[in-house]
Amino acid sequence: MPATILVPSQHTVDATTTPFSQNVELAGWAMAGAFVRTWALGMQRRPLLERPHFHILFAAAGAGVGLLVSKFETSQLAQLEKQRDILTRRRMMRLQAASADA
Repeated sequence: MPATILVPSQHTVDATTTPFSQNVELAGWAMAGAFVRTWALGMQRRPLLERPHFHILFAAAGAGVGLLVSKFETSQLAQLEKQRDILTRRRMMRLQAASADA
């Protein structure tokens, strides 16, 4: 059975997002933040639009959380790609050494 030699990937994981898709994702997180504020007021049986500036603050906090999640996801994908290439190179060297010994 011939040994298969794997080469490091020339393809990278596309961890970058377009500005439009990142804006849509952040808008979703911002809406989630505003929804949390509205939900909390509803649970307290208070007027839903009481102090509307707090809705804006919760939306900004939600967008901030979304930005942190996006940056974390991008860094994790980059680390995963780097580790995968390291492991592939090690496997390639190990298979070459095994074929040279045989």
